[in-house]
Amino acid sequence: MISVGDTIYLEINNGADRKRRYRSKVTDFNDTTIYIQDIPEGSVLLDGILMKAWFLGKDEAIYLFETAVTGKMKSNAPVIALSKPDSKKMIRVQRRQYVRVEAFLDVAVYPYKTDFTPFTTISSDISGGGLKIELAEDHELVSGNEVLLYLPLCFQQGETEYCEVTAEVLRISRGAVIKASLSFKKIKEKDRQKLIRFCYEKQVAMRHKEKSF
Repeated sequence: MISVGDTIYLEINNGADRKRRYRSKVTDFNDTTIYIQDIPEGSVLLDGILMKAWFLGKDEAIYLFETAVTGKMKSNAPVIALSKPDSKKMIRVQRRQYVRVEAFLDVAVYPYKTDFTPFTTISSDISGGGLKIELAEDHELVSGNEVLLYLPLCFQQGETEYCEVTAEVLRISRGAVIKASLSFKKIKEKDRQKLIRFCYEKQVAMRHKEKSF
C-alpha cells in the first residue's frame, strides 16, 4: 500500500478554518509507524499534533487517513515519526472517484501521435483523471486523438507548479462553446499528486465560499 519514496501530504487544522499543508517523502515504515523526511517547517510538527494525511498508492488510488506525530529522530538525516493506522482505517479513493472541480486554467495543447497545429486554450473543469477544455470553431481535434498538455497550477500558498500530461480526447460537444473532454493517459506520480492537491484546495475553497453565503 505505502512504499519508501512515496510522496505524502499532511494537513493541520489551526482552527477558524485555517489549514496548513505540507509535503514530504516516506523514508521507512513498519506496522505502527511511518517515517518521513523532516521538512523546513518541521518545528510546527510538535509531538502529539493531529493531522490528516494522504498518498498515492501503486494502484493509483488515493489513501486518506488520520495520523499524529510520535517523535523526531536524527540518524543520517532528520526524520519525523507518524502513527500508522490499521489499513482498515485508511479511506481508499479510486481514480474514478476523483473530485472534478471548476477551474479556468491556461492550457497548452500539442500533438502526440497525431498531427495538428498546437494551440492554447482554457479549461472549464479538471480532476485527477482528466479535464475539459474549450475549442475554437476551426479546431482540428477529433475523438481518439492523443495530445500533450502543459498545465500551470496555482496553489493557495502562492506557488505555481507545472504539469506535463498525455491525454486522450474522449468526446467533443457543441453548445454555446465547443468543448473537448479529455482523459489523462500518461502522467507522472508527482504530477498526479499536484493535480489532486490542486483539486482538493479548489473543493475546500468552494465549500468555504458556500458557507459564507
